[in-house]
Amino acid sequence: MKRIFYLDDDELAGFTIAKMLEKLGFQVKNFSRFEDFEEKLKEEKPDYILLDLIMPEKNGREVYEYIKRNYSELSKRTFFITGSPNSLIPHEVPYLEKPVTLEKLKDFFNRIP
Repeated sequence: MKRIFYLDDDELAGFTIAKMLEKLGFQVKNFSRFEDFEEKLKEEKPDYILLDLIMPEKNGREVYEYIKRNYSELSKRTFFITGSPNSLIPHEVPYLEKPVTLEKLKDFFNRIP
């Protein structure tokens, strides 16, 4: 079973998307705070990381840069989920646009190696 860490400051969105990912067969660890995400990442490495782009503590780009610096192998399996795609998204990182549906998630992960 593939494991996903999902960081989104909106707890309701995080819960909803986590449930959809579980329906697709993923094991999901959901985080609403960067500090919790960072601590768990030190202990355990997921197969994929999903990041919300717009967050108050650190935006998704900043979290991505942190992952790239400290866990470079994971940066290639890190993706964004956002309601407002913009220049914060590095061009090399695939993203999924909100609102997220089960079908969009399924299609997205079917395209990911």
